[in-house]
Amino acid sequence: MFDVAPFIVLLPFPSSDSSTIASLVAILILGIGASWLAVTLARRRSRIFLIVLAAAAALNVLTQVVTRALPSAILDRMTLGVIASLFGLDGEYAFDAAGYELWWETWLFLALIACVIAWAVRHRMRTRTS
Repeated sequence: MFDVAPFIVLLPFPSSDSSTIASLVAILILGIGASWLAVTLARRRSRIFLIVLAAAAALNVLTQVVTRALPSAILDRMTLGVIASLFGLDGEYAFDAAGYELWWETWLFLALIACVIAWAVRHRMRTRTS
């Protein structure tokens, strides 16, 4: 998905809503196809790992698309504004920094959830073997 996305997004078409939607649909179809093929051809033990990686890659792309599509009024409410104030950014640069900050907040929250799940599974496995 990451290999193909820049080529599709940077095609020299006139920018419009329909070209953007067509690009996103093409990226989604290629990503789903590549993920399905990888999971289908993988050994049984590594399928879950590949599914998690494919879902993470899709979420990564989707969070970038969503943060670019959010109006600035909503984006300002969803972030703390740490990056923009830290670097003294304003205007369009502050909007880009808010999107980047929302991306960080989203992935740090997902990493926290993953750590809690991993800790719970490890704790349960240890108590089961004791």
